Amino acid sequence: MLIWQGLIGEKKYTEKDGVLQFIQHIGCIQYDPIDICGKNADLVLQSRIKEYKKNMLEELLYEEKKLMDCYDKNLSIIPINRWQYFQNYRENLPKTYNNVKKVDLIKKKIKEIIRKNGHVCSKDLEFTEKIHWGWGETKVSRIVLELMQRDGELIVHHKIGNTKYYVYTKDYLQNQISNYQKKNFSREEYIEWRVLMRIVAVGVLWNKASDAWIGISFNAKERNHVIDDLLQNNKIVEIYLCEEKYPLYIPVKGESTLLEIIYGKCQRFDRMEFIAPLDSLLWDRKLIEVLFNFSYKWEIYTTSRKRKYGPYILPILYNDKFIGRIEIINDKDKIRKSLSVKNIWLENDVKVDSPMKESYRECLYRFMKFNKCNEINGFTSLKE
Repeated sequence: MLIWQGLIGEKKYTEKDGVLQFIQHIGCIQYDPIDICGKNADLVLQSRIKEYKKNMLEELLYEEKKLMDCYDKNLSIIPINRWQYFQNYRENLPKTYNNVKKVDLIKKKIKEIIRKNGHVCSKDLEFTEKIHWGWGETKVSRIVLELMQRDGELIVHHKIGNTKYYVYTKDYLQNQISNYQKKNFSREEYIEWRVLMRIVAVGVLWNKASDAWIGISFNAKERNHVIDDLLQNNKIVEIYLCEEKYPLYIPVKGESTLLEIIYGKCQRFDRMEFIAPLDSLLWDRKLIEVLFNFSYKWEIYTTSRKRKYGPYILPILYNDKFIGRIEIINDKDKIRKSLSVKNIWLENDVKVDSPMKESYRECLYRFMKFNKCNEINGFTSLKE
């Protein structure tokens, strides 16, 4: 699982080419706009890519158009050639506009603004009415823009901060679309593809209810049928863990790596990484607990009195084990540019030694560079 994710041994992905290679390999990384010490997508990439810089992802998204924003597992970033595979999803979306007033008027205004400015964002639309939406009271103009993106009519052209600017997909992707043959999947074929892609994104999954399946509308019976079909078509491999009654499934391309692990041929190299809260590695947290004996919850939506650790805590991966959690804040002071390590919680059975201390210092220094900071405050070393 960790080898598949590029988290064991020396980093094999480098700079912007490595960013594209990794996302093409994994298929999907989750996007979230919250930025405490880096946004989720950037946090995912900094843990895999040598010399990763935040502008690399933006360039691949909005200048080179090799990646795109898409609703996959919630808000996600995918290779642009996967957009065609979501045709079945777009054509079968429920009628989500039913509770939204003035849709036609808003769409007309969107068209006018795009014609005039080349793109549109919610701030350009003077519709102040709000309705209750998934994340609370929300302006109808923002809702219509996001629904049009889900429908495939609009696509994100660029972002300024967390503000998304949209254009018509047919204009933005006119060259790319002409290169891709439209995929007319049946519902069964589409769901099978989505399930396979989730297994690819995580590296290992089991056939149980899980957050890893978010965004795929199917029931347990359909999931059972899809897993059986993928096995019969040699697209996934079934494996068993000792004392675990549920089988696990890996992509067929991962079978050779599994054999290398079994025969002890995998590279050993001391390495520590801070893992993003919404990293695909953590999409099935119950599975992580079984595999690594590590329980993790993203507590950002947990009330402060019920939090065990803090709102934005990153798991610490050292070699092939999760050894604890860390709270890091980029204070974003333009003069000081400092990174504050507020707290560290190590697991009870962790024994700190010199190699672990050195790996922590190296990881923290890389994380400081990633956040463009000049200094580190707080827990700058591990104590034995």
